[in-house]
Amino acid sequence: MVRPTRAALDDAILDVAAGLFAVRGFRGTSVQSVADATGYSKGAILARFSSKELLFDAVIERCVSMAAALSASVESLPAGADRDAKAVAGFVDLSFSHPGNGALLMAAILSPDQEIRMALDRTTPHIWNIFGASQDDARADLDASLLSPKVLERRVRVVCALGGVSATVSATEAADIPGLRPLLSSIAAETLRG
Repeated sequence: MVRPTRAALDDAILDVAAGLFAVRGFRGTSVQSVADATGYSKGAILARFSSKELLFDAVIERCVSMAAALSASVESLPAGADRDAKAVAGFVDLSFSHPGNGALLMAAILSPDQEIRMALDRTTPHIWNIFGASQDDARADLDASLLSPKVLERRVRVVCALGGVSATVSATEAADIPGLRPLLSSIAAETLRG
């Protein structure tokens, strides 16, 4: 049996922790709950991340990095159907390979937990940039009544498309069912187009 590398263990811990923080918030997630969900001891988690705060910081940094990488992957494409298709496919792949981080990226724009949204504030501009929003439109806490109808519609379509991806990944427990990724990417891209 091949023993997982330290990096692979950290990857698994960070993704599980991301999913727990996305659902339960910072206060509702304990190091013990991360240990229970990963099958490692609390001591093993604390040996890698010496406190809940440092674990949370590592999760947030990783989420910001993933959002930035996804944004960079579509940066050279003009806004439109091709960019949307590539962005959605990237989010689908990220959500299946790192379901906790996919959920946490959604929490950046949807979580009622203000602490989580504030911690993820650096991801939000990347998320909106991926889908062609301007910097003015990309601010996380804009009052929807201040947005133009066109921008509001686009934001709703982005949330519905990505939310549908996240819900499907969660419902399938990130099982990589043959044909599901392209189907999900296609449906999410259609949602963006309207």
